[in-house]
Amino acid sequence: MSDREAVEALRTLGLSNYEAQVFAALQQLGRGTAQEVGDLSDVPRSQVYGAADSLAQRGLVEVVEAS
Repeated sequence: MSDREAVEALRTLGLSNYEAQVFAALQQLGRGTAQEVGDLSDVPRSQVYGAADSLAQRGLVEVVEAS
């Protein structure tokens, strides 16, 4: 399954476009910074935070804050 197909499948399950792209990127990375996720997913870094928080609220990812 291509990344595009994965994102489309996730969107049919109710995720927003950014949520789906961030989730797919994290599946490839395993874990990563907002910058790394943004670079891989083409989601603006500022939007990665909100999408990741939303995914965490759904229990799909764990967000670890660091400086």
